[in-house]
This record gives sequence, structure tokens and C-alpha cells, in this order.
Amino acid sequence: GVALAEELEPINKLYESWIAISGETEKNVQGSVICRLLDVAAMGPSHLHISVYEPLGWSKAAYLSFWSGKPIHPLFFEGWRNMTPEKLLGYHYYFAQKGESGIGKEIQELFGKLKNDAVDAMKSEDSILVSNFEKEINSLEEKLSITATKNDVHAKIESDSWKIKLDEWKKRISKVIENCEEIRDSFSKDEYDDLMKRLDALEKRTACFVKRCNLSGSEVENKLSDNLKSLICRENSEDIEKMKRNYDSKVSKIRHEIDIFLGTLRDSKRAEAFHEYFSTFREVSDKHLLIKDKFEEARQHYLKRNWVEAEKVFREILKIVPQDGPSIKYIERIAELRKNPPETDWDGVWIPE
Repeated sequence: GVALAEELEPINKLYESWIAISGETEKNVQGSVICRLLDVAAMGPSHLHISVYEPLGWSKAAYLSFWSGKPIHPLFFEGWRNMTPEKLLGYHYYFAQKGESGIGKEIQELFGKLKNDAVDAMKSEDSILVSNFEKEINSLEEKLSITATKNDVHAKIESDSWKIKLDEWKKRISKVIENCEEIRDSFSKDEYDDLMKRLDALEKRTACFVKRCNLSGSEVENKLSDNLKSLICRENSEDIEKMKRNYDSKVSKIRHEIDIFLGTLRDSKRAEAFHEYFSTFREVSDKHLLIKDKFEEARQHYLKRNWVEAEKVFREILKIVPQDGPSIKYIERIAELRKNPPETDWDGVWIPE
């Protein structure tokens, strides 16, 4: 089978955290093809085969008809046992919109109790991300013998100092890209591809930093936004190993508490209450049902190497949702596979060169 992680690649962690802690979560989960990526409700973690997600298009009645009398899907347990801080914050926000009753109330209370640990873990992770970001730029400049022109960004957090720093990073990345292009012939194909991947990751992360810094509204959004601005502005002097230990400690606590809660869901009556609560998550619009069906149609063409038909249907999806990430990614990969046809025993799994 084709696993979603192979199809779509891991979501950039920083980008994922931006989605999770903002209002985008509710908007995306309710009737959007983003449902294919998020491990909401009983559908398990986002790296699973797309067939696991079929119930996303079911009505409440159809959902209950299917699940009534059955135990909770093991993929749900697997997904929640691997809970990340950013997803916990996203779920905490999302479940709050669904109201507090029964299992839902228990989940809200659990996530509310763990919210501060999740925020603390994300702060530690942001420290690591910012530190590694600067080191990566420095490493690339050193590799290409580039002397960076740095702005004078004071340690004190001023209104726009984080913007100045991010602008500096953008310019430095652009300069490295320009230099790579100029001396491209001095690299092997593998070396050049590796450099481009590193630079692409840095560009995307910079965009994510901007989005995260611009978050405002909820207490969590403000805390994490202010913390990230602070990290970007000052010379990073954090003890990274300490940050890693703190992150691991908080994540371990979160997963331990969730595991205890999951243990209570093995009972058949609790499972029925669980299904009843999550049945309200399943209804989506006709437009998104159409997208789901078209996506699966396109994916089947892709697996059969019918590149023309696959691309045609993916582009039909983009006419409905122009920014549908999975469809865009597939179209990019189809272009690559046309240039470099897969082996005869290819099973559809995407393995970048």
C-alpha cells in the first residue's frame, strides 16, 4: 500500500505547530481535505493508508451504524499515544468548539490539565529550532566561503527587531542560493541536490517563523508568538541539551497521562460513548466529498502509472481548492516520475533520490 507519509512527506514541524495552535485547526478539520492529514477522531495518525480515512465522508448515522458494537479502532490509540505538544494544543482548541459533554468533557479536562506542559515543550522546541536555524545558515555560508552582512539586532526585544532579524536571514539564504547557482558545476548532482533541499527547508521555515510571530488572539498564541520573537531577536545562548531534556520530559508526561486515559476506553460501554461523541465529527460538505472521491480516483491512476489521467484529475481538484497541498505534491512527483520512470516492481511508495 501507499502510506500517506510517503505520499505527502512529513509536515514541517514548525508549520504544523502554527496550524495546530491557531484557528486554522477548526476551519481545516471541519469539512476540508486537510482531514486527510490530521489524525482527528478515530482515524489514527496521519501516516496511515488513505483507506483509513474513508469514514470522513460519512454522515453521523452511517458512522454510528458502522462503529456501533465495535471496539475503538487501534489506530486511534496508536495516534494518541504519539501525541505531540502542538497537536495537543490543536485538539484542546478544537474540542472546545464541539462542546463539553461525556467523553468530550473528559478529553477537554485532560488536555486542559496538560496545556501548560505542551506550551512549555513548544518553547523548548522553538529554542532548538531557532538555534539550529542560525547554525545551518552559518554552515552553508562557511561551505561556500560567503561572508555574511549582518544587521545590528539588539538583544532587547523592540517592536520590529524580530522582523529585522528574519529579513537578514532571508537575505543570507538568498545569497547562498545565488552563490550555489553561480558555482553549480563545482558540485556533484548529489551535493547540489542536498544543498537545495537544505535551502528549501530554511526558506519554508523562515516563512513559518513569520506566521508564528504574527499569531495573536488566544493566550497560547500570544505566549508562543512572544517567546519565538524573543528567541529570534537575541543572540541564542540557550543550553540546547537542557532544552531537549525539557522537551522530552514534557512530552513523556503528556503521553503518560494520555495513555492512562486511553486505558479507560477499552470497556465496551466507554467505547459506545466514544463512538457517539466522535460521530459528530464526520459530516462534511458535498464539495469536499467530491474532492475526496477525485483524490482517490487520481491516486489510483498514479499507482497504475497513468500519469496523464492522474495529473488531469489532480488539476481538477485544484480548480476546486487551488491550494490543496496533497494534489500539488502529487503533480510535482508525476513530473519527476515522467523524467525518471520507476522500476517495474514499484508499488507507489515515493522514495526521493
